[in-house]
Amino acid sequence: EGGSSGRRRESVKVAISDEEKAVYDRQIRLWGLEAQNRLRNSSVLIAGLSGCGAEVAKNLMLAGLKSITLLDHRKVTEMDESNQFFIAPGSIGQNIRNTALLIR
Repeated sequence: EGGSSGRRRESVKVAISDEEKAVYDRQIRLWGLEAQNRLRNSSVLIAGLSGCGAEVAKNLMLAGLKSITLLDHRKVTEMDESNQFFIAPGSIGQNIRNTALLIR
């Protein structure tokens, strides 16, 4: 709610569009429009872009979250590049977060 200063964080709510209703139709039928709107207005931090973190990021993006912040200070290794679907080719030695192909 407020943090250490006691101030309440205000956020702008974004209503779901007709186009998004069509895209997320199955989810809306499963858990309802209100829940999809909450997802649409949610922000998430993912710490660590291992195989699991990348899969979670992908699935949250597909669910329609407002914002996903990626936190990982590691450098891309040869193993990362060969095993991770989200790493751009030729990225060995670069920051893994900056090379992630997770743009909506």
